Parts: sequence; structure tokens; C-alpha cells
Amino acid sequence: MDMLDALLARNQLIFENRRTPPAEIATKGLVLSREWNIAQAKVIKPQITSARPVGHQSKNNQRLRPNGSTICFTDASWDQRTLRTGLAWIFKDNQGIIYYKESQTHDFVSSPLMAEALAIRSALQSTATLGISSIEVRSDSLTFIQAINNKQLQKEIYGILADIDHLLSLFVSSFLCFIPRSQNEEADGLAKASIRNYSFV
Repeated sequence: MDMLDALLARNQLIFENRRTPPAEIATKGLVLSREWNIAQAKVIKPQITSARPVGHQSKNNQRLRPNGSTICFTDASWDQRTLRTGLAWIFKDNQGIIYYKESQTHDFVSSPLMAEALAIRSALQSTATLGISSIEVRSDSLTFIQAINNKQLQKEIYGILADIDHLLSLFVSSFLCFIPRSQNEEADGLAKASIRNYSFV
């Protein structure tokens, strides 16, 4: 049952002295819930592609890999026992020189996939103050890269996927790709340090 339907039924009873049968309230709640799920599915439309790196749709409606873009390495470290996660992102220029890095710690994160999604969203949000117009995001989470590149509807992270999709649309050009963990050791170490240091606070 939808909470709004329950409140509406309550208000009708109090202010209009009109009773709504519980079955009707439940049915209406299910219908609205189904409509809401369908609407969310339209936000992230499935697209059949491989797990290869795929550029995000740019404003001129072409998929492209940005030249001279900032390279962003992201990673997350998730603790199943505490549901705590450390997020990290590192920005490098084309010569591989680090010019910005940041980490955060979050509590009550439900899964490693959610943690990886939060890391990428946080990294993209941090670019707002850095004046970055072109970005290449690299992650060692194959599951997440497939979800974002294939526009797969994942109930657990669909809201974050929609946020990431919106944030990517703000760039002149953007590109997301999977990299092996061995190529992401700096971000991995920063994420692990974040969660480890938080534990001692």
C-alpha cells in the first residue's frame, strides 16, 4: 500500500466522512507503484552493447572518446560487517600527473555495487569546482561499468545511475571504461585508507 493512498483515505474519512474499502486502497497503491516503476524504467532504457568501454552520449549526439580530457580513477572499499564504505577518486592529466584526489567515508551502504556507484557519482560531483569539461572515468567494477554503459535498470542503484547520467550530460565529452584492479591501485589504496582511518576516529 502506498503511504499517500493511506493518507488520502484517512483524510477522506476525517473531512468528508467517506470510507474507502481497504481492498480499494491496496489496489490503487499497487497500480500507482507499478506506474512509478514503469516511469523509472523509461529513465534508464536498456541498450544492448558489449562490456567494451563506451563513450557517454555527448550534447551533439555522438559517442566519442574525449581528447585532452581529465582521467578520473574511482574505487570503493566496502565493509560487509559494518556496511561502511570508503570512496576515492583521483584526477590525472594526460601525462598521468595527479592534480586532485579526494576520499570520503559513508555509513549504511548496502552493497559493493552501491559503493562503486557512490564513488563515481561523488567524483563527478566534485568536478563542478574544478572547471573540468571533458572527463574519462575509469573503474575496476565491471558490473557497474556494464550497468551504466548498457543503461541496465538495476533497482538497487537506479537513482544513482540517473544522477550519474545527468552529471555526464553536463560535460562537453565524457567516457567510462573498465580497467583491471592492477591499474587502479592508487584509488584502491586511497579508498581503503579512508575506511581504515575512519574506524580510528
